Amino acid sequence: MSAPGDGTLVVVDVQRVFAEPGQPWAAPRFAEVHPRIRRLVAAFAGRVVHTRFVAPSQPTGAWVDYYAQWPFARQPPFAPLHERALQAMALYAPLLTLTTTDAVLAG
Repeated sequence: MSAPGDGTLVVVDVQRVFAEPGQPWAAPRFAEVHPRIRRLVAAFAGRVVHTRFVAPSQPTGAWVDYYAQWPFARQPPFAPLHERALQAMALYAPLLTLTTTDAVLAG
């Protein structure tokens, strides 16, 4: 697979919290798409940016009720839960980390 010469691939929230079976937020078909994501990352080598979900230390607004329902997600940004599922492929790719609150403010 070859990628367009001037494009950038953005890999959004491919993390253990969404990848591992048994996690409350696990994507049921993650194992199916994982090889495809790896192929895309390889095709875009040097032109990949990863994002990752992290919870804010103090949720505000609608996020207060949301995290009350999902308290397991309120872990520090570098907790294993938030690690990228593509660790080996992500070693040299930039990582954008925003909390849910930061992402709303930046958007």
